[in-house]
Amino acid sequence: MSLLERELQIEEIDINLYRSAKELWRPIGQRGIFGGSVIAQALMAATKTVPPEFIIHSMHCYFVLSGNPDHPVLYHVERVRDGRSFATRTVQAKQRGRVIFTTTCSFQVDKGNGNMHHQSRMYEREVKSSGKAFDGEHEATNGIPAPENCVSSLEVSKYLNKQGVISDDILKKMVDRSVEDPIEIRLVTGLLNKDDGLLPHERRIKFWVRCKPVIERDDVQSVGIAYLSDSFLLGTAIRVQPLNPGAASMVVSLDHTIYFHGKFRADEWLLHVIDSNWSGNERALVRGRLYNQQGVLVATVFQEGVIRLKEKYKGKAVETTDDYLSSGTRTDAEKEESKKKGAMAAKSIDSKL
Repeated sequence: MSLLERELQIEEIDINLYRSAKELWRPIGQRGIFGGSVIAQALMAATKTVPPEFIIHSMHCYFVLSGNPDHPVLYHVERVRDGRSFATRTVQAKQRGRVIFTTTCSFQVDKGNGNMHHQSRMYEREVKSSGKAFDGEHEATNGIPAPENCVSSLEVSKYLNKQGVISDDILKKMVDRSVEDPIEIRLVTGLLNKDDGLLPHERRIKFWVRCKPVIERDDVQSVGIAYLSDSFLLGTAIRVQPLNPGAASMVVSLDHTIYFHGKFRADEWLLHVIDSNWSGNERALVRGRLYNQQGVLVATVFQEGVIRLKEKYKGKAVETTDDYLSSGTRTDAEKEESKKKGAMAAKSIDSKL
């Protein structure tokens, strides 16, 4: 049994009713359990109620309340519709009688690519990628450094600890978690923004991610995608700004949508490309695209959430001007202002990350 299956075990306690079998992980510094755990377990519960020829193609989720790791989560599945090609399920996740999460899942009989198929490229030429040097043997599609030549998220944490950004106590918790963590991450671009002169919506966060070790059961591959899709997602809206990663006093997910595009393996390296095309009214929207190493788009993710900045960081974010919205170009003064703010944020960041 893989680490993912062990961490996300659920047990059937009645018809259409399931319960988490283990205490769920709460990320360091967070108020509640990891959202990816609840998304994945809800999908596991829904999948148990559809015939095996149906595969998940979309999930539309809402986070209602923070989950408490001290209590089990109950998943109630409602069988909304069973058709010849599509099946629909809704799942409510509850703790102590209160709904903490709800999702609608749509399943489809696998039709392959059908008679029409197109997708976006793994890599946009206008946005430069950074990473460790790599040779032709390990080169991935479109010039993206292969995962073997990218730094792990734990390596970044150790570096930040040496810089005094992360305490020894937090680093120890991260090291301990890495042993049991069902996923591993290797960064293509640094998680902290650089002085690149780009506007926030033009920046991309890129990293390789996979479940570990090998997942034996094919029906758990989509559960793996659901789990890892929530990693480093909403925080992208802060990272694309010239702000300290600790600039927010609150980062809370509101909703989460996943579109599964075809056959994939969550236990093989996937490139997650994340951007944020909008923020305002203390909310932000982010989009993630997951590609396999052959450049095939296997899933698309959207998430919206609440982001509130600490008082000392208010007014330091880059704003989109009316001139840019109308013309699509920026004045020289706006470009310089963007570079200036980016340079200030990049002073303590290792250019190799």
